Amino acid sequence: MTSDLTEEFDDKWKAVWVYFRGFVSAFGIGRLCPPPEAEKQAAKGAMDAAVSSGADKYAVADLDAAKKVWETAESQMNAKKYKEAKQSYIDAKAAFEKARGAVEAGKKAASDEASVILVRLRRPGNNWKPRLKHWPNK
Repeated sequence: MTSDLTEEFDDKWKAVWVYFRGFVSAFGIGRLCPPPEAEKQAAKGAMDAAVSSGADKYAVADLDAAKKVWETAESQMNAKKYKEAKQSYIDAKAAFEKARGAVEAGKKAASDEASVILVRLRRPGNNWKPRLKHWPNK
């Protein structure tokens, strides 16, 4: 009879031990890899700065690439893959900063292109003014 009690006691402690290990591992994983909110906010700030500096007009390719990295980070965050999401947010921040840096080069290129067009239009022999004689008189 004592062996039956001992076996029953051992089985109960085995069950308690299994539940305890499960609780500790679930709690431990959650504590070791919290959601990367700081990295997300930093990347969001870099995205806002890039857009406000004109990256949507002058550095479209760089901004689109950065947005794809942002979307990857968001999908990893939704899947609770916090370690991967943290790295993706760091990469997104760097990509947005690159897009912001490319704005000045894009503005200069657009200005240079506009200057070339104006020089070509103002050359002698180019009749770039509208011909008003073809308009009806009223």
